[in-house]
Amino acid sequence: LLSAFEFDLTDGLDRSTENYRANGESMLSSGISVCIVMLVVSALIFATAQLCFWQSSVHLQNEAYKTLRMLAMMPAQESNAELVVWNATLVLKIKSIDVQHKRLVDLINQMYRAMTGGKEREAVFEVFEGLLNYTRTHFSDEELMLRRYGYPLLAQHHEWHKQLVRQVGQHGAAYRAQEPGADFSLINFLTSWLTSHIKGRDRQYAQWLQSKNLHP
Repeated sequence: LLSAFEFDLTDGLDRSTENYRANGESMLSSGISVCIVMLVVSALIFATAQLCFWQSSVHLQNEAYKTLRMLAMMPAQESNAELVVWNATLVLKIKSIDVQHKRLVDLINQMYRAMTGGKEREAVFEVFEGLLNYTRTHFSDEELMLRRYGYPLLAQHHEWHKQLVRQVGQHGAAYRAQEPGADFSLINFLTSWLTSHIKGRDRQYAQWLQSKNLHP
């Protein structure tokens, strides 16, 4: 009877030991798995952060390079240097609008000359504010004309104008705050905005007016 009891006790201890060992190995394996997952997640976060930083750096360098190329196209010391040249591709054949568009081109070129001619930042910003105010006036006049003739895309055009004014203001604020690369971004934006807007959105309504035989 004693022997049988000792056998049962020994067998029970062996099973308990095996269970304990199995549980310990399972917990150890789970712990290692958790550590591996945490390491992988940390590596992914680090890699993502590096990628974002690299992309931002490359974007800023590209913007700076593009602007430097633009600035290099014309001697900064020339008082009549032009960044945007008024030509036939910008003409809509709507006299009042063409006059205002040409005035916007003149203001952008005036600002360009101020930036590259060594003018103080406040003097440049004064030109910029004149450009922004004239842009608002032009948009208002343009929308009034389109409303008079019943342009079907007026609501969209109005939203585009609002977005452009907001973006111009943001670039101007960044320039005044002397944020890195803000001068490059501002002159790039103004140049691409004006030419693309005239050749795209504005030419669209000009063609519509012509198709309806309307001559403002």
